[in-house]
Amino acid sequence: MEGFISLKDLKKEISSNDEKYGMVGVVEYQGPSVMEREAGTSGHYIAIAYRNGSWIKYDDMLAKSAYIDQNTKLRIELIIYAK
Repeated sequence: MEGFISLKDLKKEISSNDEKYGMVGVVEYQGPSVMEREAGTSGHYIAIAYRNGSWIKYDDMLAKSAYIDQNTKLRIELIIYAK
């Protein structure tokens, strides 16, 4: 699965200029890759929060949030860190 990474393989903490930042979530893309897209096709973005050691998926196409396993492989577009 090229371009996919498991949640457990992400850095939970980074530092910059002596400041530490903890990961608070990621944004996943579901759909065709840029190279596979044709005119008129699109994908869907999903937010996944990292809270208290658990991953929670928020998908506006579903009625409620759901916990997901850290071994899940995703096409991550964005990793979000905060102080």
